Amino acid sequence: MYVFQATLGSCDSATRTIVQCNVGSKTPIILCSLNPKLAEMCHLEVELEEDDEVVFSVLGQSSIHLSGYYIRSSGRSNAGDDESYPC
Repeated sequence: MYVFQATLGSCDSATRTIVQCNVGSKTPIILCSLNPKLAEMCHLEVELEEDDEVVFSVLGQSSIHLSGYYIRSSGRSNAGDDESYPC
């Protein structure tokens, strides 16, 4: 899975909103902190190749939109057989 951008959705608050990612039972990682007065979007270059469950969460009062795509291997050995799906 590739995540390229996080953007504030509804800006109900003037305070910051944090996007974090949990992979399996590992410690959560903060991806970005967005504030409607300072930064409404953040460019990310995050590649996740984990076999564990990946959970994105938002800490704050605003909604966040993530942009990226998911590549699912078709199980064949040919390099060109991967499929891409927007996420």
